[in-house]
Amino acid sequence: FCMMQLFSVLNFSPFRFCYVPDLGTDSVVQYTFDSVTGSLSEISIAKTPPGSGPRHMVFHPTLPYCYVLGELQNNIVQFSFDHESGKLTPGRVVSSVPPEVEAATMVYKSLLRMIRPRLGR
Repeated sequence: FCMMQLFSVLNFSPFRFCYVPDLGTDSVVQYTFDSVTGSLSEISIAKTPPGSGPRHMVFHPTLPYCYVLGELQNNIVQFSFDHESGKLTPGRVVSSVPPEVEAATMVYKSLLRMIRPRLGR
């Protein structure tokens, strides 16, 4: 971890996998977690666009996707998630701010949430 610029660690599939967005390498490092020994073993590295600065991520509550906020380029990368292997596969990239907002505007974690639509209302 000494050369990385880590900000957060997210676990998923209760405590089976850990995901670490690394702003310095524009990647999300993926680990398996051994609950007996407490150790992490790297399984894969998922890249985000160069210069994006991945910082926070959230998992979709029901679909096999997660979303990573790139704070340096104001983007969100959608990854597909394999429940068996824990590996992430990058998908589409979208802006996290409307086109009329200044490029210098920063997007914070509090703005990255999964919202479940209410049907039938």
